[in-house]
Amino acid sequence: MAYTKIFPIRTRLDRRVRYALNGKKTALETAAGYALDAAKTESVLFTDAFNCGLTAPCTEMYATKRRWGKDQNRVQGYHIIQSFRPGEVTPEQAHEIGCEFVRRFLAGRYETVIGTHLDKAHPHNHIVFNACSYADGRMFRNNFNDYYNGIRTVSDALCREYGLSVIEPQNKGKQYREWLDEKEKKPTMRGMVKADVDEVLAAAASFQTFVLGLQRRGYIVKYGPEIKYMAVRHKTGGKFLRLKSLGPEYTEAAIRQRLEQPPQLRTPTTPEVPPRPARQNMRKKENQKPSSRPRRAYRLRGRFASGRAGYSGFAALTYRYLHLLCKVRRKRAPRHVSYALRGELRRFDRYLAQHQFLLEHKITDSAALCAYRAQTKTEIERMTHRRAALYRKRGDSSNGMNRAELSAQIDRLTSALRAMRRELRLCEQIEADMEHIRDQLALAHTDAQREETKKRKEVKRDEYGR
Repeated sequence: MAYTKIFPIRTRLDRRVRYALNGKKTALETAAGYALDAAKTESVLFTDAFNCGLTAPCTEMYATKRRWGKDQNRVQGYHIIQSFRPGEVTPEQAHEIGCEFVRRFLAGRYETVIGTHLDKAHPHNHIVFNACSYADGRMFRNNFNDYYNGIRTVSDALCREYGLSVIEPQNKGKQYREWLDEKEKKPTMRGMVKADVDEVLAAAASFQTFVLGLQRRGYIVKYGPEIKYMAVRHKTGGKFLRLKSLGPEYTEAAIRQRLEQPPQLRTPTTPEVPPRPARQNMRKKENQKPSSRPRRAYRLRGRFASGRAGYSGFAALTYRYLHLLCKVRRKRAPRHVSYALRGELRRFDRYLAQHQFLLEHKITDSAALCAYRAQTKTEIERMTHRRAALYRKRGDSSNGMNRAELSAQIDRLTSALRAMRRELRLCEQIEADMEHIRDQLALAHTDAQREETKKRKEVKRDEYGR
């Protein structure tokens, strides 16, 4: 089995080349179990070069870039890592597979170096190649199609030829953002669409009323004989989502079939979790009578209860919005929450950080925010000049100052600059989000009023019905 990754190299191509050809990592004696053989005394390095020499490969790569006028391109080269399962291949086999991979995938068009690293339990190849072709000067283009149809396909084919295991894809993968949201139990676009489809489906009397219910919730629906896959997209933006991607029971044919069933059977059932058994008090006496007083349950009602009366300006605005999002997260909001507001739960931590920042620095309006941002920029420029002077002092060989002390000062300034730049980005983020938060609060207020009006009408209807 071989696991492959590819990274673009935007700076210091020579560093990646030196790392790939590192003798301490590519030497055979670093492999597990080799040191036990005392008869082998010669050092064997698993390194190779294609279309260039091993002595100065970077010099040849940079010369190729200059020859074709591609020396100013942002991407200097690419770095491929091909890792094997521990104990599945020998160092010789790993290096041989890596060399054959270079011959097949790069097709003799790019200057390439390869080093098989044996310092870990799993042998792995580091392949570094020039982004500019020496044959025609064309730049290598890396995208997902090239990865799956090129790198991964060639690597898997070689693994099968050498009798190694191959990772077979089980289903369609997820985007990293969606996977991370699911891991952190945040709402995802796919999950919100699925919840809306199930809710509308449970109340629909026919397929047409099902489509009408989705449209009332703000979805644009594509379906019909000329549409291969039924898809929906919310009017607030985003891409169309094929319902079949939610599962086999969400295709148009499956939905029509589910609508023929009773409403209680339309929603896919999930296995019920047995209730947790009540905890018994072993110290309780057998003859003790149970107390007639009802047991009270205490629950914390929010994270910002203390000091909220002192909030003003931006802090009050973010507090109101966080309070609203807490209601949505705890499902204490009105019966139906808008698609846009549910999607805002993914940014809860972001708004919380903004709220805490505003309270910490006592920023109430745009003027105070701009003043703090200008002050931060001035301080960043001052510290940057100071750090540059320290770099010059450290590089001066005639300077008698302690290099370790200078390095420590540089590290402290770098950490401080990193924190200040983070605050600067946060200020820009707050300025951009405030208008958005105002709009969302106004929309939520309108929805609440609409919901209250609907409740009053229902109450009047019930009274008249009596």
